[in-house]
Amino acid sequence: MITHKFYQQYITKRLDVINFSVNQNNTSTEQSNNNNNNNDNVHTNNNNINDNSNNKPFIVIPYIEHLNDSLKRNLRKYKISLVNSNINKFNSLIKLGKDKITKENRNNIVYRIPCNDCDCIYIGQSKRKFCKRLYEHGYAIKKRDDKNALAMYVMKAGHTINFEKANIVDTEKNFYKRTFSEMINIHYHDNTINVMTDTITLKDNVKLCIDNIKTRSRKK
Repeated sequence: MITHKFYQQYITKRLDVINFSVNQNNTSTEQSNNNNNNNDNVHTNNNNINDNSNNKPFIVIPYIEHLNDSLKRNLRKYKISLVNSNINKFNSLIKLGKDKITKENRNNIVYRIPCNDCDCIYIGQSKRKFCKRLYEHGYAIKKRDDKNALAMYVMKAGHTINFEKANIVDTEKNFYKRTFSEMINIHYHDNTINVMTDTITLKDNVKLCIDNIKTRSRKK
C-alpha cells in the first residue's frame, strides 16, 4: 500500500522534471510568439505558423485516492497534465501466470546424489536438465561405464544409488562459476564419491577457507 509519505517522496523526485517542463514550455511559448510576430510582418498566410499547443508537458505518477484530484488542480496552473500509472505492472501479472519449473526440468545445476546403503554422496554439475543427467548416470551404471565415477563406485562397493533423493544444491548459468560451485561442494563434504581430480584446480587458500567454515559448522 502506498502511503502519503511515499507519495510526497515520489513527487519530490519529480519536481526537477516539473520545473524543467515549465521552463521549457515557457521558452517554447516565447519563441513561438516571437516567430509569430516576425511571420506577421513578412507573411499573411497563417498556415506557415507551427502550432505547438499539442506539446503540453505531463507527469506520470501512481493514482492515490483523495490526493490525485488536488494535485491535478495544482499542476493545471502550470499547464502540466497529470497521467496516472498502474502500480501493478502488466509484466508482473504475466510472470505470476507462468508455470513453475519443476526440479526435474531445471538446468545449469549443481546436484547431489546419495548412496542407498551408506552416507556417501556424489556431487556433479551440468548445463542439461536434471532428469536428463540422472538418466545418464543410471545408464552409465547399467553399462558398467568405468569412466563414470558413480558407476565405478557401484561396481567397487556393490551399493545402490538412491536417485529418488537426488537434489539440486545450486544453480548457475555461467560454466566457470558452476564448476567452481561444484568443487566447493565436493571439498566441503568428506564422504563424496567423486575422484580427487574433480577439485585439482581449487586453490589452497580457498580450500583452507572451506575447511575453516566446515570446522565452525561442526562445532555448532
